[in-house]
Amino acid sequence: MEPSKATVNYFRKKLRQQKRRKVLMFFIGLLIGGGIAFNIYYWYPLLQKEFNFPEISQFRKNIVEAETTTTSSTTETSTQVSEEEPFKPRTDVSKVNPKYASLNQELEQTISGYNPSGTILVVKDNQVVLNNNYGKALESSNDPINSTYMIASVQKFITSILVMNLIDEGKLSLEIPLSNFYSNIPNSENITIDQMLSMTSGLFLENKLKNSQSKEESINYVVNNVTYQPTDKWRYSDVNFFLLGVIIEKISQTTYEDYFDQVIKVPLGLKNTGFYQANNINPNLIPSYGLNESGEVNQKPNTFSESAVINELGTGNMYITTGDLLVMAQAVFDGKIVSRDVVEMTYAKKEYTYPYNYKAGLYDENGHYYGHGIFRGYEPSIAFNKDASSAVIFLGNIYYKDGSNSGLAKKLFEQTSQYRVGN
Repeated sequence: MEPSKATVNYFRKKLRQQKRRKVLMFFIGLLIGGGIAFNIYYWYPLLQKEFNFPEISQFRKNIVEAETTTTSSTTETSTQVSEEEPFKPRTDVSKVNPKYASLNQELEQTISGYNPSGTILVVKDNQVVLNNNYGKALESSNDPINSTYMIASVQKFITSILVMNLIDEGKLSLEIPLSNFYSNIPNSENITIDQMLSMTSGLFLENKLKNSQSKEESINYVVNNVTYQPTDKWRYSDVNFFLLGVIIEKISQTTYEDYFDQVIKVPLGLKNTGFYQANNINPNLIPSYGLNESGEVNQKPNTFSESAVINELGTGNMYITTGDLLVMAQAVFDGKIVSRDVVEMTYAKKEYTYPYNYKAGLYDENGHYYGHGIFRGYEPSIAFNKDASSAVIFLGNIYYKDGSNSGLAKKLFEQTSQYRVGN
């Protein structure tokens, strides 16, 4: 059935009306656009003279440059993401450099006089001089590259890296007071992040919570039992770093463990670093041993509950290898994790009412860094120069109260630093 003549005429009329409307809107748009252009070109020079506005040409140039920069930046970022190469460690810990064979022999002779137990890695000018297992560690494994140990208080160095990353992201600063996070802690309004990193805050925790069942329970206990004790000399107090661990979780809105993976482990490709879990113990974890009353090494390894590890948030609940620890240290001082400016700012010591040489998990001793820890028989001792190109990392699995482990690490570093090829 064909449409009637009246219907056809009706639709033709509608089409003509739509065409006229479009033409009308086109001319109205031209008038408005012309009016705007006229006002810009006529009035803008007068306003520029009166109010010191930028020149029209510069105004246009700024807009074009902004658009070009944005486009270029987006393209560059996209290219970087797509073409970014995997992180390559500065030192290959799997290869001992024969150039240092003479130094290797000297160090082995020194080591034999101490009778240590654990894994010792020595690096000179980014080259491996020595990397071996000794004592009870050698009985467990002859694979120093994959031998892992609880890191104890050396983890404070890692906690400091995470703090530095938050500073680098603009989410934290060294001068922010503790009261921003826990106003109920005594004197928190006068305690800064910087003071917590240097343990000059006066914070002290008499005892840790026994049989802690969860991280939340441990955090609540610390927050409600930490005290402020002013002093006229430096005092070691790891509660500072426990609280820094909690602050990391608050700001990052994730767990300390996940934030570590995100900022350090995944970007650096660390394969042998993680967090202790009693129900999922790392197969490469070298057991620690205690001493009996006669000073002899016990035959059975130490055991410890997960509650003991829960209390070590940010201060000693991690395991690691000598190689992974070296990679981390070198990456930090190369600016591969956070910017060099933030690293230098964080390790800069400020004037205080008493002298101190501890900052961000490390002691500054005669121009080089030193770190040490003790946890359930594990005793790590590390020493390296300011860029970690020369280093001694000794992860011990027997704690000796006479300080022989830390003494050995310092002696090995001294020998390594003084050695010159051809000696």
